[in-house]
Amino acid sequence: MSTVLLAISYASSNAASARRTIREFGKYFRRNPHSRYEVLLGVEAPVDQRTELARFAHLFPTIYGWNDGTTARALSALRGRPQPFSSGFSYGGYVNRVMMLSRLAGCDYLLRVDPGTLPPVDLWSMIEAQAAALQANRVVSGVYEDRLAFRDNLYTRRSLRDQYLTFIAQETGIALHRQITGGALFMVASPGIPAIPFQEWSPGNPTLVWGSDDGIFQDWVIKSHVFTEHKVPRHDPFGKAKSPVEYFRGVVGMVYLNRLRRNGAARTSVGSFIKALNEFLDSSLDENQGSRIPLEEGDVAPARFLDSIDSGYANYLRLLGVWNDVVDDVKRAMPADTLVLRKP
Repeated sequence: MSTVLLAISYASSNAASARRTIREFGKYFRRNPHSRYEVLLGVEAPVDQRTELARFAHLFPTIYGWNDGTTARALSALRGRPQPFSSGFSYGGYVNRVMMLSRLAGCDYLLRVDPGTLPPVDLWSMIEAQAAALQANRVVSGVYEDRLAFRDNLYTRRSLRDQYLTFIAQETGIALHRQITGGALFMVASPGIPAIPFQEWSPGNPTLVWGSDDGIFQDWVIKSHVFTEHKVPRHDPFGKAKSPVEYFRGVVGMVYLNRLRRNGAARTSVGSFIKALNEFLDSSLDENQGSRIPLEEGDVAPARFLDSIDSGYANYLRLLGVWNDVVDDVKRAMPADTLVLRKP
């Protein structure tokens, strides 16, 4: 019997959406047991959510949790090591925490979904195909149903969609129509390969780089596969609402990171990208109201934000070489039973 950790984030901002996603996936697995796989639940949240998660105890054999206290304990066990995450939030840090949780829970696979998603009708066949593909690949995923991972349906002139997507794909280095998608059945064999974690670029401001937790795995040196036929429906079509400045700061971050990884002129490329990006934006759209359009470089590419990407990527290069050792250090410091939130 192979074990799969179904991982999801759970915070005050997405609690209702996360609860529905947990409930619907749990009902699917309970009604459709598999002879070769067992699915456990892993929840990453700022605080201990055992009271909230008690309502799902009948749907999963075991529920594991990772919170800010767990992060502090893990970091204390990693003094002198490259950091897989920090006390603040980043997309890559979240992925690394749940990858680590899958190993600590003794699971064979990590299966990540986003709050707002629903189980596809043929979910088990998708999991079987993806598990088989992991024999030859490091990372696999499905895609969202009826939308890309990139928010192509917001902020920009609809008439320029095709040109816009071509532009973004070229600048970020991510294949938007075949993107490894972190919230759509993202799957690795435990403990996986780390994503890129970043420190906050200023107090209370996480360095959120779009694609740094999923699309980054489409690099040619990492074997990955996107199952475009594995379409994951959503009950929440867009996810967390973001202003144009917040969203495109993340996209600028990926453009910068793409240049940095290829030893290009990263800093000098930012201004020209923003200038070209502004040609696609439509200030009259509802989602752009209250934001300054055209975007200013000082808003979407502050120097401290780019500095944080520099240091985060340098740390990541060191982390890649010792990832399994880092996971083992944390495993020795935190027995799995200390992470169990619920058993039936």
